Amino acid sequence: MKNVMETSKTAVAEERQGTEELKEQLRGEKQDIESERKQLEDMKNVMENSKTAVAEKRQELEELKEQLRRAKQDIESERKQLEEMKNVMENSKTAVAEERQDWRSLRNTQGRKARH
Repeated sequence: MKNVMETSKTAVAEERQGTEELKEQLRGEKQDIESERKQLEDMKNVMENSKTAVAEKRQELEELKEQLRRAKQDIESERKQLEEMKNVMENSKTAVAEERQDWRSLRNTQGRKARH
């Protein structure tokens, strides 16, 4: 009877030891799972931040494209204005040259009349 009791005590102690080991193993597994969950959460946050950053960069790019389009329009408008000014100046030069020629012709004609 004493041997049976000792054997039972030993068996119970071994079961308790096994249970404690399983509990410890379970705690370790839970910690690993929690650690992995945190890593995944961090990765998710990094991805969300990256998505936000990409969206912001795309928005900036669209704004820059719009600024470039407007700048091109402004440059084209200024080019046309300069072209028109150039044409006006060319016409003015031509008109001045014609006026000079008319004055020379008039002077020459007047000079000949005065000599005769």
